[in-house]
Amino acid sequence: MAAIRSFVLEVSDHAGQPLDTFEVPVEGAALFINPLFAMLPKGSFLLLREPWYRLIPRRLTTGPLNAPEYVPPAVPGLPVLDIIPDPTDPIRAISVILYDVERELYQGDYDTVRVFGPLLTYLLLARIAAGHYTTDVGPFRLRVTPQHVGVDMRVFELLPEDLRVEGVFPLPTTRRPGPRTSFELVTQHTYTERSLSDFPVRRTFKPELGGRNRLMWSAATYAALTQSQPVSEYVEVGGFLVGQVSRDAGTDQLLVDIQHVLAAENTSASAALLRFTADSWSGLRRRLVSDLRGLRLLGWWHTHLFPATDSFGLSGLDETLQRLYFPSPWHFAALLNVSREQERVLRCYQPDIDGMLVESSFDLIVEG
Repeated sequence: MAAIRSFVLEVSDHAGQPLDTFEVPVEGAALFINPLFAMLPKGSFLLLREPWYRLIPRRLTTGPLNAPEYVPPAVPGLPVLDIIPDPTDPIRAISVILYDVERELYQGDYDTVRVFGPLLTYLLLARIAAGHYTTDVGPFRLRVTPQHVGVDMRVFELLPEDLRVEGVFPLPTTRRPGPRTSFELVTQHTYTERSLSDFPVRRTFKPELGGRNRLMWSAATYAALTQSQPVSEYVEVGGFLVGQVSRDAGTDQLLVDIQHVLAAENTSASAALLRFTADSWSGLRRRLVSDLRGLRLLGWWHTHLFPATDSFGLSGLDETLQRLYFPSPWHFAALLNVSREQERVLRCYQPDIDGMLVESSFDLIVEG
């Protein structure tokens, strides 16, 4: 069953007249999900390695609901809006499943207003403040439509700039905290023409996976990441990948030549989470205009502190970071599993034609 990646939240007034439509990535449920994780036994919460969650719509035809008692805490100072499920909505509830790596921690079924109400309150208040409607048209009716495709993070621009979300999952924002480092977003990209035969001696890892772009690691860069790059057994570490991008004249496939592995500066990290800070981006920018001038940001890398398995790769948090900060056609994510049970394991992930991050093959350029 394909994962649900986003929801369309349709809001109407008390009479059922449409008012607004919001496209919300699954990350928008973080305001509801974080307190659920906080309810876990303290010992298991502190030992989380790679937490994530899944949202599964429950329709009217499904069986009895598993609905543990849980009411998300009210946000101090935030007005309470009257939001109710649309009586014509076939979506009866949302099954919320909490995981750590592949271990299920918790499952409960909650009505759609409980799951999306905290976020929707902020969205409606922003639209009310902008004069689109008033609270008098309530109670607001909510209709939820799940989607298997991802959507951009534009909806989060409606949230207050000073909003702080406590818990495991940060609420995505299109604004980076602290001094802003500007990376120009362009829709037309230019590439030098090269041929795959310009990289004649290659060893391909997992060739059966293929990939949208051809990812090629220099021997020195591959050795640095898989052998000598400093890592930690206690907190995730990561950084950036820098090199050149060209286009194969014969196939139009992008050739991504990975030449440098950089450790990010002043990250915010734990055993289960890595976040790049304003200092991280500023440090990268300094390198790209000095000793790495002429090269491009190709993507990012980070560690997971447990053995690699075929069934678990990037987490939901990792995918969010990729979509927010690495949107260019050549961007990819490198995952380095670090554990005492096995040697370092490197895997690469890039978007497929549907925008889903999937594991891909990569080449090692054998020098000499």
